[in-house]
Amino acid sequence: MTELLADEGLYDEAIELQEGLIENSKDAFQTVLRRIQLGRLFRRADQKEKSVAAWRAALPATGHDTWIERELIALIDSAFRRKDDLKGLRVEVEKMIEDEPKRLSLKVAYAELLTQLRSEKKRSKFGNRF
Repeated sequence: MTELLADEGLYDEAIELQEGLIENSKDAFQTVLRRIQLGRLFRRADQKEKSVAAWRAALPATGHDTWIERELIALIDSAFRRKDDLKGLRVEVEKMIEDEPKRLSLKVAYAELLTQLRSEKKRSKFGNRF
């Protein structure tokens, strides 16, 4: 039903329905899946901050080094990359590592991001010379 509402552009109604489903969920796995869907609804409504918050809220309920953990990290990553905001992504990942210091997947994503940011900085530094 939430997808139908979103397809019609009724994002507020779809989000409200999805939040109700989350509140009434008794199963942890379903709650995580519903939070992922909530984040996607916020994303479709062009509300990046709320989509990232929904995905971050789902992270503590996931296992370490699981597909769903990697999916959440990838969704958060894509939200920032979509707006070409790598510095904002860096700040977000740093906050996530602070909240979840034992998550290896976050540290790997952070290392990859730092490498990318350094290589972009080098390209911009030397880009004008060639």
